[in-house]
Amino acid sequence: MKGEELKLLIRRTGITITEAAEKIGVTRQTLHNKFGMSEVDEDFLLKVKSRLPQDTTGLMRVKEGITLYEDLAELNMPRTDLIPFYDVDVAAGYPAIAGEDINHADSYLWIPGFEDCDCAATVRGDSMYPKYSNGDIILCKRVPDLRHVRYGEPYLIIDEDGQVVKYITKDERKGFFLLASENPNPRFAPYSVPVNRIRWVFLVKGVIKRTA
Repeated sequence: MKGEELKLLIRRTGITITEAAEKIGVTRQTLHNKFGMSEVDEDFLLKVKSRLPQDTTGLMRVKEGITLYEDLAELNMPRTDLIPFYDVDVAAGYPAIAGEDINHADSYLWIPGFEDCDCAATVRGDSMYPKYSNGDIILCKRVPDLRHVRYGEPYLIIDEDGQVVKYITKDERKGFFLLASENPNPRFAPYSVPVNRIRWVFLVKGVIKRTA
């Protein structure tokens, strides 16, 4: 079985990639590595089949020669009005682990009025509360030129240390951004980051609020 076929079948169980990795007993990065393989080893496929919560007999069917190319073609050709959703935690209170694959969407969202957004991700932490709460999904548009950043607006910032949601404000030092929080708690005090360490910046254009 190809790695891309394994990914599609895991999605059909109704759980996220992160949840699937936990149930299988591997890291999320290890599972993503499997998705890139031209052929996934049989022992791993059997482990997936035995540990996922729903029926995955498709794992065996593909091995027997029944492929899923029609579904995969549809999956690999998303409509232009869909927003890629990345199953990664965006830490609003502290930088997340670096090295997440932001170029590999886990699913797609259709939200009228936000077709120009480039990605969506989940907020973790409390530094932007109450504007953004833990578990909310933010809808973001990439800012390709940092000279076009508007001070005082909320952004998803991805640098060498990970990803974080903050207000970008002007720093007194040239070549730095000052990142500020919504939450007034002293432990969320503003801090500076060198502009040359920033890889990507996305303007937060909307939010899907999670209710209890």
